[in-house]
Amino acid sequence: MGVWIPHLNAGFFAPIFDPDQAIAFYETLAVHCALVFLAASTPAHRRILIHCDNQVAVHLYSSFAARRGYNTILRASVDILLARDWDLRVRWLPTEDNEVADALSRQNFMRLADVAPDLHLIPFAPPPELLGARAS
Repeated sequence: MGVWIPHLNAGFFAPIFDPDQAIAFYETLAVHCALVFLAASTPAHRRILIHCDNQVAVHLYSSFAARRGYNTILRASVDILLARDWDLRVRWLPTEDNEVADALSRQNFMRLADVAPDLHLIPFAPPPELLGARAS
């Protein structure tokens, strides 16, 4: 998983814990983790825009209609949005248009050195209570 926050010049990365889990689950979890990182670092913002290259995750955060197995992540995200009084938009961005986030999610540090040489790399672990959800 990878999360890039340009205004912090920070790239967060974490391994995928279950390779049999749907990639949309991890993309949805990455959006949630982005909210967690933003909540810790940018309290003054009211409108939040997150780009994601997974249409399932984009739809989930646009509709707030979760699939079975995604409800726990969505509820945790909504808790952050309500606590901060944030207006969230998650928009689709093709993978090829977001080289930094793609390289982070693949932990391709050689490519990151080329596309974002000054990026601060930060490993993270997603909230364990959200990893227990099984999405199909």
